[in-house]
Order: sequence, then C-alpha cells, then structure tokens
Amino acid sequence: MAVFCLILSAMSFAQVPQMMSYQAVVRGSDNNLVANQQISMRVSILQGSADGGAVYIETHSATTNANGLVSIEIGNGTSNDDFSTINWANGPYFVKTETDVNGGENYEIVGVSQLLSVPYAMYAQSAGNMPDVSGFLSEESQNLADVVALGNSANAQLKDLVDPTENQDAATKKYIDELIAQLQTQNENIETAIEHLNEVIRLGGHDFVDLGLPSGTLWATCNVGASRPEDYGNYYAWGETTVKDTYNWSTYHYSNGSATTLTKYCNNAEYGNNGFTDNLTTLQSSDDAAAANWGNGWRMPTYDEINELENNCTIIQTNVNNISGWLFTGPNGNSIFLPNAGGYWENELTNAGAHADYLTSSIYEEVPNHAWVWTSDNQLNHLTRAYGRPVRAVCRQ
Repeated sequence: MAVFCLILSAMSFAQVPQMMSYQAVVRGSDNNLVANQQISMRVSILQGSADGGAVYIETHSATTNANGLVSIEIGNGTSNDDFSTINWANGPYFVKTETDVNGGENYEIVGVSQLLSVPYAMYAQSAGNMPDVSGFLSEESQNLADVVALGNSANAQLKDLVDPTENQDAATKKYIDELIAQLQTQNENIETAIEHLNEVIRLGGHDFVDLGLPSGTLWATCNVGASRPEDYGNYYAWGETTVKDTYNWSTYHYSNGSATTLTKYCNNAEYGNNGFTDNLTTLQSSDDAAAANWGNGWRMPTYDEINELENNCTIIQTNVNNISGWLFTGPNGNSIFLPNAGGYWENELTNAGAHADYLTSSIYEEVPNHAWVWTSDNQLNHLTRAYGRPVRAVCRQ
C-alpha cells in the first residue's frame, strides 16, 4: 500500500487546534489508484518517536475521488479518546495511518510521519517565553509607604533598578519601555504566524515560502505528492496530471504513440500528428499537474519563474535528513529545498539521489516534443515531454 500524504494543522488565532486536515493518495498492492471507492482508515497520534505509544486513536470511513485522493479531519473520527486533551508541548508527535481499501478492519500500515513545527506551536513557544511582569506592573502606582507596608525595609530591600526580580524591586522607565517593546515584537511575530497559516489554509493546506523574489512568486515547500521538503513526491509526464506505471511515448497522453505525432501543444507541423499544430506553448490549467492536484491558485512554474529563481537565489548542494538536493536561498534569507528526485522512463526510477529535473509549464518551442526543465546542472534545459519528473508548485500573492 503506497500513500502519499499531506498533514495540515489549523488553529483559531490564540487557541490550539482541535482538528487537523489530512489528505492522501491511495494505491493498491498493484500500485494502481484506488479511485471512487469507500475505504477505512485508522489514525494514531504517537508520542516521542515513530514507534512510540499512541495517545489518541480514531477510525474513519471515507471515499476516494477519481484521482484516488481521500480527505479526512483528524480529531473528528470515531474514537474513545479525547483529541483536545493531547498536550502538544510534550512532543515530538507522529501520525500513523493504517488503511483497508476494502472498507473493513484489515488495516495495512501505510506509514508514519512526524508532525513538524506549525504556527500554533510557534505561538505556544512565544507565549511560553514571554517575561513575567506580574510582579511589578499594576494598574496603580506604588509610593514608598506602599512598599514599606509590604513588610520590607525601604533602604535595605528596595534594591534593583536594572534587573528587578522581586516584588518589592523598583523598575525604571527604560526597563519598562524595553519590556513593552519585547512584548510588541512577540505579538507581531504571532500575528505574522497567524497570517501565514490563514494563507496556507486559503491555498488548500499546502505550505509555501516567500523568497523575496522580484515577481512576488511564492514557492511550495514540498513537491506535489510529498509531505516533507526532502520527499520526492509524484512523477508526471509534461502535460499529464496523474501518475502511471510506465512513462514513454506510447503511453504519453498527447501523442499518437511517438515523439513526432503530438496531438496537443505543438507549434511545428513536423512534430504534429498528421501535421497537427495548435501553437499552444504553455500548459492549460487542466493539464497542469500542480493546478489539477492542488488547485487554489497553485500551478507549475513557467520558464521565466524558474529563470528568476535561478538568477536571484544562492544555490548550494546539501543534504536534508540524508537526502541530497539543492538549497535555494532568496534575497530575504528564506530558503526552499529541491531533492535530487531523479525521474521515470519506462517503469524504472533513475538517478534518484543523484540528479534533479523539475518541470516548467513551458514547451521548448524549437523542438515542441521537449519542455523546459530545471536540472541539477544548475541550468534550464529542454528535455523530452514523455519522461516522468517531479513538480514543485508556485502561486502568487
């Protein structure tokens, strides 16, 4: 059973969330999509490690769509446990999913994924680190008589003006001003985290990074079909929106079986089926793997957007969780990681861990059976459309 999943934690401003949206593409043991079928799932929240004890267990009965996609809300299933009692501060936590494609209770373990930092956790951390001002900030000012009335000797105990720690200590205006400035900064950070989360929700639960690029293009943190930046995700032929078992010209959707019998996206009759041309050079939304699978404004990057990414970012080769790839750091210091995911030809994954070819939505107009691709040779190149390659999605603010 192969399941690629995305987990989104959502919150209502300063409150810890009580549900998490979960999506997965379900495949059977024959690697075919389980489409339009009722399935059953058992979801466990594990504490401490990927094989830790379960603090919460629930079950779901759900139906996949035509693309094998199933969507549930963790925290809203059938359970004897109380999702709201999970103490998220005692992490790390992991989500374990088990699935029966026949809708029964013969669950097969699909996988375990760690719940990484999310905005509500950032909020909890910021709130937990706020200075305690209860000891010396009050609605009314205290005079010397008030201090002495607390049972302290004013001369001996009214002691610290620089770093007040005791209830009887005095605080300077400078100290209070600095404390207020810290609180304002932390509040701004919380508001920024909330704004980011609201934008993630608007984009269908898929996280993004603003790299500070001139166009304002936002880049997804993961490949389409992946749940972590270092995951390879799904592989698509150019112009196709579903994964398949075999990638070649005879299985390519927009040809009549060969590289010179194109039936769509062709501006040169020499490459078209019986001289076909339509002069389409950029993918339509219905043929865009990112738009078709994620929606909500996501799409594959154009040639110009890949070119902008390459020309405005510092690019280094590195590893994330022992997966090799490329770190793009934008003008504002934010980064995305593109793993060396390799690609598919026929039914074989090649060059995984050693090479990367990421699709754009633009054909190579001089040879229209090719499309523009960013390669790990640190340059744009044109490669055959029928090959299966990973997709990193983009959107605009």
